[in-house]
Amino acid sequence: MMPMHPAERDPAQTLQEDREAIILADRLGFYDAFVGEHLTDRCENVTNSLIFLATLISDTKTIKLGTGTSNLSHSHPTLVAAHAAMFDHLAKGRFIFGISPGALASDAEALGLGLAMEERNKLFAESIDVILAIWEREAPYDIDFPGNRYKVSTGRTMTLDLGVGIMAKPYQKPRPEIVGTVVATGCARNLTTRPPAPSRSPA
Repeated sequence: MMPMHPAERDPAQTLQEDREAIILADRLGFYDAFVGEHLTDRCENVTNSLIFLATLISDTKTIKLGTGTSNLSHSHPTLVAAHAAMFDHLAKGRFIFGISPGALASDAEALGLGLAMEERNKLFAESIDVILAIWEREAPYDIDFPGNRYKVSTGRTMTLDLGVGIMAKPYQKPRPEIVGTVVATGCARNLTTRPPAPSRSPA
């Protein structure tokens, strides 16, 4: 879901109402709940879906908590990979990693990104390749894909016997289920090259 509220309402109240809706869905036996994120929308005022969903882990029992979506053009993929892996551990696998380029133009403008959707789609495709590589490889990672602006390595600074330079892998093996939104032709092209996510039953 993407919680929407009248723009004049108090965010402290609407965020609590959104939490209560998911807690109720868990009690009613729903399989999953997805929550989106926008930086610049008063009506859709969850700005970080992982932070919001983290407040629900201890108050829910079986419902899977999904980012709906993590907007990959907004953050470096190293941050996304590390944060999503930690969330997966906190939730002990009750996590679905929903991803997209981020379609709201005002978010892109606020971040200094190009307003063309094609650029965000390219960031998205490059980012998911790096996230998956971080989860699949061992330190120092040495990720340097041709044509990909994101280069990731801890080789110059790692101290393996102290655990320095190592990023956590997700709780779920080999990774959480990944779902993506498609807002333009080709924006999820890299997902099609990966093994299919496990099938799941509808709510």
